[in-house]
Amino acid sequence: MIEAHVLLIGLGPHSKRIYMRSMKKLGLAPKLIVDLIEQQENVEAYLKEHGIQTNTYFVPTKERDRETLSDKVCEDLDKLIKKFQISHAVISTEPKAHYAYLQYFITRKIPTLTDKPITCPVDVANCERRASLIKKQYNNLLSLIDLHKTKVVVQCQRRYDIRYQWIKSTVTDLIKKYKVPVHNIQIYHSDGSFWMPDEMLVRENHPYKHGYGKLFHSGYHFIDLLTMMLSFEDLPPEKRPTSFDLISSHFSPQDQLFSMDEKFYETVFPNKTYSGEFEKWQTGKYKKLGELDLTTIIQGGGKEVRLNFN
Repeated sequence: MIEAHVLLIGLGPHSKRIYMRSMKKLGLAPKLIVDLIEQQENVEAYLKEHGIQTNTYFVPTKERDRETLSDKVCEDLDKLIKKFQISHAVISTEPKAHYAYLQYFITRKIPTLTDKPITCPVDVANCERRASLIKKQYNNLLSLIDLHKTKVVVQCQRRYDIRYQWIKSTVTDLIKKYKVPVHNIQIYHSDGSFWMPDEMLVRENHPYKHGYGKLFHSGYHFIDLLTMMLSFEDLPPEKRPTSFDLISSHFSPQDQLFSMDEKFYETVFPNKTYSGEFEKWQTGKYKKLGELDLTTIIQGGGKEVRLNFN
């Protein structure tokens, strides 16, 4: 039995499948679960169904898009952490909430495990200024970690698959032996899901409505695997790339409703109407959603950086 008092932020599908099962195997249960107030009924039903005795705290809806927690929520959490002697935290919220909770736990010196991605600002796929916040937030978190000496681990579990570990080990051995970098990597992924028009504007699990999409969901794993396989740290300094060219294009919900128009859905699903969704599409409601698909070419080198976005 492991002695730990865990605070779990977010009890969604991923949290139930990964963290609740893992803690059960370790003889643990969260000492405290935090979620949004609109999830209260779902959280309490799950806990009752599985016979889990724990404490809960529900955050007001107005807090959901904040990049720092309000003073009221901080005060409440401070009291609960002290009351239940919380020793560790797990963050399994929608990515846009990661930054607020990471700042909070780091400054409270509570060791934290967070889901990937580390942070994800709202509307990051549509606004260069919002995208630039990722680097700013990352550097700020590093500074806080250094200041408060708090351990933070990012959960990106696919890199621990034994097949990826074998590839990584083999590539590393070759790099060390021959002192040459990896020259070509091709990564392709499809999770086999197809979103209907009425899901795109409302769904919360792996959403697109917040202005980010595939790259910050299952696609993130393959960016992580790419960086792991490149093994720059195993190369001599003179062989390490100092710049890169990037060409990228994406397929959006706006594009999907253009290519698969209302007549397509009427033919395939004659008992279902999506006229309301296509009216919203006509007025641009789907333009700012996150990407459904992404194609990117990255070429490293020792020349000046050029970024080309299509």
